[in-house]
Amino acid sequence: PQYDNPPVISYNYETNNEEVDRILAIDGKFGIVENGAIILSFIFDEISRIHNDLYACRRNGKWDIYSFSKKEFILSGLGSIESMASRLFKVEKDDQFGVFYAKTQNMYLDIKYDDIEYVGETYFIICDCGYYGVFDYSKGEYILDHKYESIKSYEVSRTNDRVFVAREDGYYGIFSAKRNSFILDTVYDEITIPENSSASYAILKQLTERDGDTVYVYGMFDIPSEIIFVDVAFDNIELISGKYATLEYQHAIGLVDLYTKRIIIECRTVFESIEVNGGDIYVSYCGNKVKYVEGQIPD
Repeated sequence: PQYDNPPVISYNYETNNEEVDRILAIDGKFGIVENGAIILSFIFDEISRIHNDLYACRRNGKWDIYSFSKKEFILSGLGSIESMASRLFKVEKDDQFGVFYAKTQNMYLDIKYDDIEYVGETYFIICDCGYYGVFDYSKGEYILDHKYESIKSYEVSRTNDRVFVAREDGYYGIFSAKRNSFILDTVYDEITIPENSSASYAILKQLTERDGDTVYVYGMFDIPSEIIFVDVAFDNIELISGKYATLEYQHAIGLVDLYTKRIIIECRTVFESIEVNGGDIYVSYCGNKVKYVEGQIPD
């Protein structure tokens, strides 16, 4: 047969054997040839090598996975194939998801879930019937059962940990994969871990009663050391730089150092504003703006 030019699509893969190009095209249709023999007919719109002797073959908008060693299709009718972790692939069929393990050429997780998200290391966040859990494939078990309304993952670089902010019955907590337990119970109305924080701290929000009124109060939690370093009692917390956040309590403002996890300026009504410029801290009071020097704050 006369092959299209260029006839060969190159892919990177792992093998200990000398490899001969197998994916060829005729008249815009792809097939697989070995030593001059046609192994897969030229009927496919696309063929991609996904791992060693495994090929993803697309025809009429659907994907099949072909095993060259077995000389057969081991999965068919897939809507999508997505590489996740090493040798693991997220596959979709009829709006359901599973995980295929290329090394064994078998399903690792059956195609029956609403969604599967690979979040790094060995963890999958899996949605089943509208509820989320966390599966650790290094252990082959769930570390969080399917009972949470939402789960979001963060890597804690300081302690080489991965934490999950989980929502149960409308309340949020923080689960540590390293500890294999919750380091913050699911009692908060909102938990925010800023993207630029390296997951070193979280801002907590909780509904409480104060002076006969129901109000939201805020605090801060140090994730690596597992302590609340700003009590959940403030009216507002606002990040003003990567290192500092302002605190507000009954119209008084203060400042917390996010590196040392220490309140360096207690909340005072005398301050009109607190700013950070070029690493220096400035406070405004009585219409004046002065550089902050610890221990020299005016009354």
